[in-house]
Amino acid sequence: MKKRMTSMLAAVLVCLSLTSMVAGAAEWYEVKPFYVQYLGCSNPCSGEKEMTVNGKTVTVLLYPAGSKFKAFRPLSISDVYCYTSSGELVSNIWWDSDESSLPATGIYNMFIYSERYGPEGDIWVSADGSGTAAKPEKPAEPGKTAFTDVKADMYYAEPVAWAVKQGITDGTSDTTFSPDKTCTRGQIITFLWRAAGSPEPKNAVLLGDVNPDMYYAKAVAWAAENGMAEGSAFHADNPCTREMAVDFMWKHAGKPGAAAANFADISSAAVNWAVEAGVTQGTSDTEFSPALTCTRGQIVTFLHRSFAK
Repeated sequence: MKKRMTSMLAAVLVCLSLTSMVAGAAEWYEVKPFYVQYLGCSNPCSGEKEMTVNGKTVTVLLYPAGSKFKAFRPLSISDVYCYTSSGELVSNIWWDSDESSLPATGIYNMFIYSERYGPEGDIWVSADGSGTAAKPEKPAEPGKTAFTDVKADMYYAEPVAWAVKQGITDGTSDTTFSPDKTCTRGQIITFLWRAAGSPEPKNAVLLGDVNPDMYYAKAVAWAAENGMAEGSAFHADNPCTREMAVDFMWKHAGKPGAAAANFADISSAAVNWAVEAGVTQGTSDTEFSPALTCTRGQIVTFLHRSFAK
């Protein structure tokens, strides 16, 4: 009897899980070749067309501009690349399933990732009648951007304008930069690589957990051969902490020496350099908060202070 009750309970839990998954995807439309309970769009696909992108022919699915794409667990949208209509790669963008939407222009390659099995494939999407890739308007003056979530009086306003102009990163949509979103290790090493001029890695050997198709693959390879990344894995999707950020930048700068910053919560040559170089300060007079995660706004500010001198 006890075994029967246990089996019935397990069955109920499975049914509830499946019901929840289907309910979550109920208002979404299928995005082929994925089932709608795993990946959906807020609007139905209006057609498709063959296009040559990066030297290969791909099938691009067409959706109305402003459409939202959402992956349901255990899947997620891991990386999104933006291309022009002529097939030129513009940048990778941060895709937020709750905030991001399909821009009116450009071609987007979305990579789908499974928590259990890793990469599950990718899709190509574009807005109906899309022309060239959408990029935020270049700022007319320092501190002014085309992003509605970057106010001119915020500390990161000028760094954001600089980062977009230099091609270091783009917005999360045509009108948003999402400065308060957490920055991952893969993103910061890519931003740093681009700020350094996007040098071609001399060694194509990648760390064990880096897929060569990922946007950060070259950046990680470059970082590894220049002593900025060590070990057998990079953990690109992990959040970047304040300590990690200044450590990457300090190593890129050549590990210069600096006077001790004398923080109670960390003793680090990288932190000493960051404080002396004006890259960042402590979170208080006595603390640096090394484990605090960094946002997109903070990372571009660190890079701006180091590279835009």
